[in-house]
Amino acid sequence: MYVSREKSSVLESASTPSDGKWIDPTAFLAVPGLVLCVCHVDGTILQVSAAWEEVFGCRPKGALADLIHPEDVAALKQQFGPPKSRSARIKRPDGSYQQVVWSAHEPGDGHVYNHFVLAQEDEVEKTLSTLQAIVSNAPVAIAVLDSDGTTRIWNNQARRLFGGELPKEIEKVLSRVLSGDEINDLPVTIKRGETRVDLSVSASTILGSVVLACDDVTDRNAFERQLKQLNRKLEQRVSERTSELQAANQELEAFCFSVSHDIRTPLRAIDGFSRAVIEDYGDVIGDVGRSYLSRVRSASQRLSDLIDSLLRLTRLTRQELARNHVDLGEVAREVALHLQVGAPERSVEFQIAHSLPAYGDPRLLQVMLENLFGNAWKFSSPREHTIIEFGRDEDSFFVRDNGVGFDPAFSSRLFQAFERLHSNAEFPGDGIGLATCHRIVTRHGGSISAVGILGEGVTIRFSLQEMEA
Repeated sequence: MYVSREKSSVLESASTPSDGKWIDPTAFLAVPGLVLCVCHVDGTILQVSAAWEEVFGCRPKGALADLIHPEDVAALKQQFGPPKSRSARIKRPDGSYQQVVWSAHEPGDGHVYNHFVLAQEDEVEKTLSTLQAIVSNAPVAIAVLDSDGTTRIWNNQARRLFGGELPKEIEKVLSRVLSGDEINDLPVTIKRGETRVDLSVSASTILGSVVLACDDVTDRNAFERQLKQLNRKLEQRVSERTSELQAANQELEAFCFSVSHDIRTPLRAIDGFSRAVIEDYGDVIGDVGRSYLSRVRSASQRLSDLIDSLLRLTRLTRQELARNHVDLGEVAREVALHLQVGAPERSVEFQIAHSLPAYGDPRLLQVMLENLFGNAWKFSSPREHTIIEFGRDEDSFFVRDNGVGFDPAFSSRLFQAFERLHSNAEFPGDGIGLATCHRIVTRHGGSISAVGILGEGVTIRFSLQEMEA
């Protein structure tokens, strides 16, 4: 028969009731499963519970010490005072002994109430053997020492680290613990021969003994030092790359300034003098001469437009993103209205989803939609009735038109600057629009792609990075 330790709480509540009223523990003598023996303070047995008689088959008389195994009699000296628990063996009528866990309670009424929890001896030995194996093979060095420093328990890791003798550094920790300190994860370095060993030491006093646990963190510390060194190198490389990037941006700004002023000046001169020759000497140079000069002027103006587009593209790389919540559906309707006002004679149907929430720089996202809608508007101009659709499916936003489309074999060229799949005579442009869209989407942590069929239209898909939680 095995009696649960939970029964002990019944007796403890009798000695220390929560409402302050003392309860006679003898009232619990009839509690099923509660093995209780009431003794006088001199150790004489006065009463036993029904569970005692059931377990041991008798109602004992005399002194409790007579029922205790001789080797366990010394425990009687510790039965007074606060409740304590110890292992003991109680004699049965047939002379055999029953292993128990024994708790003694003295509420101050002249009696001692002894509570016993039965345990199978083989279970106790098995538990002790398991605990010993766990302690012996633990990866942390464990040692249990008496107050005078005598070692009672060493596990395998402790023998490996200390070789049977505590280093001076650990003895200092032991002195602190004996003085009342409790040590948790104290870094200590010891020497083992010519090798330095880093330890994380924890120690405290338990039942009058010092329990010492030392974790060998030498490899971990070495790894952390190496990691810190790598981080310093990485920070240095990032700093160097940042400096290089800043220098490149400064060079780009200088180039843009040069393009804006130094190159544009001769272009204006070419255009201006060509116009002057046409106006002042048009009769002299004839129709052919005027045609040539008109082409010169047209080329210079087109080059000026390309410079403007290139500058706008470079500014997208330099400016900071000001992210916010944006309804792309609302932005798209404004862009569509602007296009319709500019060409009211065209029959164009815009199919724009009611709400298309996104997170990004509102100004740049508007520039992107102006380019996407502008392309759809331009390349669908040959149609009698144009349909431009803007919405979102599971993975991405999309802009779809029923325009002239393109050959899928050349789709990889669409998002490169100055790459055009149609001649300027068919559809005027500078080849910067989709490159601008690609730059904006990339800066927003997304992706963009195009699917087209020649003569049937184009679908542009793009995604944007979601707002971080």
